[in-house]
Formats: sequence, structure tokens, C-alpha cells
Amino acid sequence: MASKKKDKLRVLEFLSDKFEKGKIYTEKGVNEIIKEAHTFNDAPLLRRELYDNGFLDRTRDCR
Repeated sequence: MASKKKDKLRVLEFLSDKFEKGKIYTEKGVNEIIKEAHTFNDAPLLRRELYDNGFLDRTRDCR
């Protein structure tokens, strides 16, 4: 696995640890947690990465 991909997965794992397992969060709530835990300044991008890499799930209506 490329080093860059490993680093990305480490960051996503770090962020995913900030969420309570089984709890349903609003999009706003997810963004707030991401903003508190990271200074990257692009919560929507990180939220999508968390979802795309299997760290978060979405409801059918994308919540």
C-alpha cells in the first residue's frame, strides 16, 4: 500500500474514533466533530472520504 494511502487511512481512522458507534448523526453534527478534530478546513471532503472508505454509513436519504 502506498504511503500516501496509508496516511490517509490513518487520518480517517483517527476521525472515525471521534464518533460514537451506533449513534445517528446529522450532517451538521458530523461536520462539527470533524472540524473539532481536524484543521484541514474541508469537512464535506473528509465526511465523503469517511463514507467512501467505510468508516461512516448513510441512511437512504443520505443522512
